[in-house]
Amino acid sequence: MLQNNHKFQKGQTLIEVLIAAAVVVMISVSLISASLISVKDSKFSQNQAVATDLSQKMIEEVRVERDKRITDDDWAGFNNLASDVGTCYGYSGSPPNQIFNLTSPVPLCTSAAVSVSVGNVDFFPLTKIQRINTDQGAYAVCVYSTVRFDDSTGARYSKKKTILTNWSQGNLTYTLSPTPVADIDRCNNSDFSF
Repeated sequence: MLQNNHKFQKGQTLIEVLIAAAVVVMISVSLISASLISVKDSKFSQNQAVATDLSQKMIEEVRVERDKRITDDDWAGFNNLASDVGTCYGYSGSPPNQIFNLTSPVPLCTSAAVSVSVGNVDFFPLTKIQRINTDQGAYAVCVYSTVRFDDSTGARYSKKKTILTNWSQGNLTYTLSPTPVADIDRCNNSDFSF
């Protein structure tokens, strides 16, 4: 009798095999999902880094233009790049000779005129320059730089903002615009997307 019980305990039942297979499938699916999420996050991080770099480059281009105009005693020429509601500029040219263009404004600030392609991803850079009134006149501008790119979740943005002043004028303070909100507050609190 003891011999017969031992005979039945040698193999695995069908239920045990099915449970083991289900556990293996669940672990495999979890590992594959984690890998896919990791790859997706890595790609997003790469794209966000490129967009942030483009955004910073546009702000630096505006800063260089400001410094050149101040050196040439042409703040009025730099200030004409801006407007009270903001004037937008983007890239021009075709790859690989694309440059940030401060000579041709983008109409309506609704979309970038030219995309910049990096690694099969299109980035749409646009910079808005808006005048800020100071106690000595229009000697400051708010520079908004936005770069949009699309991924599987939709539109993504990298945004930067800075205020550039005519440092040759000395210590400037910001004044109220015709509305009760100071231009500096409008610059600090506004957002620019397209």
